[in-house]
Amino acid sequence: RSVSGALPRLALALCVFTTCPLGASAGTRDTGGAMTIDIRSIEDFTRASAACTELIYAESADRATLRLAVHPGRYEGVQLTLGSRFATRPMELELVAADPATPPVFAGGSVQLTAARLTVSGLVFTGERGAGYALHLNGYEEVRVDGVSFVDCRATVGEGAWSELGTLKLEAQADGLVASLTDCWFVGNRGTLVSLGGQAGTRFETLELRRTALLANPGSPAIDAVMLPIPSLRGCLIDAPGPSPLLLPSFSPPFPSPSSFFL
Repeated sequence: RSVSGALPRLALALCVFTTCPLGASAGTRDTGGAMTIDIRSIEDFTRASAACTELIYAESADRATLRLAVHPGRYEGVQLTLGSRFATRPMELELVAADPATPPVFAGGSVQLTAARLTVSGLVFTGERGAGYALHLNGYEEVRVDGVSFVDCRATVGEGAWSELGTLKLEAQADGLVASLTDCWFVGNRGTLVSLGGQAGTRFETLELRRTALLANPGSPAIDAVMLPIPSLRGCLIDAPGPSPLLLPSFSPPFPSPSSFFL
């Protein structure tokens, strides 16, 4: 699909803000070896957090998979942290839309996930949060972000600090992390759109952006990857007015004009 082909999905997601009420909590089920928790209310995230803690500290060498299937609705102020750098069991975490045709909306709040493999798919993030990132992903092996839209995300704490105002953070917890963003939208967000980092000098193996639109505010870089390899950009629209739309190892400000380009 092209970037323009994702516009109807974004428009539909914005309609969800007011048209899809949240229902009662749902149950936990086993789907193909993965524990799946249906999310229909804010309270379900608490249950998911408890289930994740139980899985990652279980006395087992087998890899565990936890999938959160988020049903349509607007989830206000979710503060969700799943996984841990101190886990005793390898873990795969998936935060996905239960119905990809009707993306759930995370309004405000912050989501942080830590696992060997991470997948986030079919969600919309928007609104003001206290600090930190709208979505912070700490991966050891693979991180996938598919069909996720970030619309008007901004922090109210840490004015002037890009690290506090960033929208999406991808962080390598071990050497060799493979990361990708596909069919994603960044529109009207404040601060750096995509920030990359690593723990204790760890580095990404690859980072690929496919069919992704990064529309930054004036003076804010679209991608901050100064200490990491240059990402592969395929079919991406980047609009970042200012001297440094991309902070990459091979470029030094001022970045060649124009600030809007297609890669």
